Amino acid sequence: EDFLKRIECYKVTYQPLDPDEHDKDRSFIQVIDVGRRFLVNRVQDYIQSKIVYYLMNIHVHSHSIYLCRHGESHHNAEGRLGGDSELSARGKEGTPSASAVWMVLLSWLVHTFRSDRWCSSTKPCRATAN
Repeated sequence: EDFLKRIECYKVTYQPLDPDEHDKDRSFIQVIDVGRRFLVNRVQDYIQSKIVYYLMNIHVHSHSIYLCRHGESHHNAEGRLGGDSELSARGKEGTPSASAVWMVLLSWLVHTFRSDRWCSSTKPCRATAN
């Protein structure tokens, strides 16, 4: 009952995927009926394929998946998207960012529960994860 109430609340905020029209050029995986079916669209690189593999092979029980973003890179500071630049000074040491807090939490979860932590192979992601 609580789950159905949460879904109703989400409907107000979220827009469903439209894989046939609007979202056909986006990368995504849609998990249907708790893993009974999967819709995988435009998986293009190593980390995306690892995420698909993980989601398709987890056991159905209560668990959490945490996603986080890397610390600020030089390209982020310049307002540029993409690339593979190093972390900026702020990304390395400066303000505690949400990503740094999440990485500490993820490290604790990995150590405590012997779970997996995956990271993109870009420089800022590896630096944040370490």
